[in-house]
Amino acid sequence: MLNPLSIPIGAVKGFFGRELTTFQTQIRPDQVVQILSHDPRSKNWKNLAADLRKMYEYLQRKTTRDRRESTAEYIEQRLAPEAITIGAFPAICIGMVRPGTFKPITEDESSPLAAVGTLHLELSDSNRRIILDGLARVTGALEVLERSDRDLRVGDWFSFPVTIYAPTRDAVTLEQLGQLFHDFNFLQTPVSANQAIALDKSDLYIQLTNALGRSETLKRNGGMEERAASLGTKSTAIVVQRVLLRFVRGATEGRKFQESNLSRTDTPNLSSNNFRDIQKRLEEFIAAFADRMGAERFKDRDSLHLSAPGWQVLGLVFHDINFRLDDRVPIRHAEVLDRLAQIDWSRYNPDWIGMLGEPERHPVTQQVITDERGRQRVAISRAGRTTIAAMLKYVRGKSGISDFLGDAREELDDEDVEAEGV
Repeated sequence: MLNPLSIPIGAVKGFFGRELTTFQTQIRPDQVVQILSHDPRSKNWKNLAADLRKMYEYLQRKTTRDRRESTAEYIEQRLAPEAITIGAFPAICIGMVRPGTFKPITEDESSPLAAVGTLHLELSDSNRRIILDGLARVTGALEVLERSDRDLRVGDWFSFPVTIYAPTRDAVTLEQLGQLFHDFNFLQTPVSANQAIALDKSDLYIQLTNALGRSETLKRNGGMEERAASLGTKSTAIVVQRVLLRFVRGATEGRKFQESNLSRTDTPNLSSNNFRDIQKRLEEFIAAFADRMGAERFKDRDSLHLSAPGWQVLGLVFHDINFRLDDRVPIRHAEVLDRLAQIDWSRYNPDWIGMLGEPERHPVTQQVITDERGRQRVAISRAGRTTIAAMLKYVRGKSGISDFLGDAREELDDEDVEAEGV
């Protein structure tokens, strides 16, 4: 007879070796606590039985506020009915210490349907159940469910894919299940930051970066290259995805947000609601700048506006005129773009010498490299943040923006203050 303390769950049965059985299923976010018979969030660990609390504290990291909020934001931005693009979660994993009772829909073991049936999940205290992987996803979903300021029916938006791990024959301990957590989280090969950015479609800033990479202006002039740290000699692109992402982050949220892909802001300018509007404004900004420079100058990869610091500075100029300057400030965007295009962005601009680095020398003769007009070519040698700070001050001055920033000027760290000369 089936244990009366059980719930039926439609599942597909599988196995790993002779000792471990798996059951694949789907459950709504609001059913997770029911399946576990406890709330797994770190804020509730103190209320758990001693053995469960010990395992969670040993196995899991406490879910930080930023991680909870980012997961909740992902759910609201990517899985809600008004989402601008698709979203999904990988399966969460639940381990239980006792074998599962499974009733297949057919007794014919040769049939592929023999693996499909009903798992009668035992809810007794003796069948301890614990989340092995996916705690942050569950925490974010439960946080959204508890929001009181919105009428959210998260269970209508998505269901978690779940893999339940259970012993095939004899009961196991929570400590033995803990080995699976170790296997899932440590026996893996990390990907590079460039690969992670290329593969991540959940971040609004990465989505916007990819949209710009597909814009007519960039495609016409060589396009964006994914997964590379820098442009190789054989590349025909004018920017790598990682650099364009910094442009986007600076253009939307400013300098501090630009410096790290892990930075967050409580009041972002970019949201799913205005995504298309900001995309259009950024595309128009790049297109207008390119038109004013002319095709030959704009797509010259040796020019500093297409360097990593140059892209970041251009993003901050967009941020200045779209988010920092008051509408009452008498400065026209077209005038700023005219002045931007008139800047000598070549490496032979005499203003760069000393500001960004020293004259470049030939690697063999050690002679200073000059152009046909005798102007020295700069070799950028200062630290990245210092280079950006110096170039930004120069470009703001040349474009006329610095005359209007006033008290809106950003706070700078010590290194940037030195570069700005303030």
